[in-house]
Amino acid sequence: MDSTYAALDAMGEYFYDYTVRLVPFTLGSSSVIAGSGMSVRKDLYELSIALEMQELKRKGVVVAEDKALQLLLVNKGRRIAYAPDAIIFDEKVASFDQVSRQRSRWLNSYFRHSRDVLKTLLSGIAKMDWNRLWFAITTLMPPLFILVFCSVCLLLIFLLTEPTLSLMLALSLVGFAVGFILILILNHTPTQVMQALPKVPLFIMGQVAGLLKIKKANKDFLATSHKEIMEINEVWEKRKHEFDHVARWKEQ
Repeated sequence: MDSTYAALDAMGEYFYDYTVRLVPFTLGSSSVIAGSGMSVRKDLYELSIALEMQELKRKGVVVAEDKALQLLLVNKGRRIAYAPDAIIFDEKVASFDQVSRQRSRWLNSYFRHSRDVLKTLLSGIAKMDWNRLWFAITTLMPPLFILVFCSVCLLLIFLLTEPTLSLMLALSLVGFAVGFILILILNHTPTQVMQALPKVPLFIMGQVAGLLKIKKANKDFLATSHKEIMEINEVWEKRKHEFDHVARWKEQ
């Protein structure tokens, strides 16, 4: 987390680890799969890869294979678990360009898989399947910057037409901001990451840039570059104090 963008990227990870992974699993549904720290049964993974190879032949590029994998698992009646005491070290994006490339791929995968997720939602309703239903609702939630942008636009429109609704939206945005910070605190987010909060608009600009280049991900995987070479012992000695709460969880 040596750069501002890396700290902001990590901030999103801490937020989503809590909201779309820990909370859904705690409520009896499935955790959303992340791009790192996954453990999947071999036969199920081989099935997913076989389907992805078919897509590769048809379209020339595979978009977000982790999204396809999680849909496959949930639609097969599997429940994706989340291990809050697992410790994963992941190199985060370090520049505006990397944020833009990564978010282009992620946004493309969100819109590309939304139709399949909607089918899972309808299937969950029809079968009264809580796992599918809550997982689909969680997965269909638009990226935060899109939600906030749309809310602000509606707030300005209602300011001229429906002041009461405008006030409600303003209070909702304040509540969201407070909730966002509380979730970071609940998930034991490091001080270095919390200090980057005032610079969140920089990350949002990178996401907007990624949205404008979203179609590029249909032809290019837009892989995130990784340059750091570090020994795990070096990282652990520097940051092990951040994980005291994990030891407490295990004791309980």
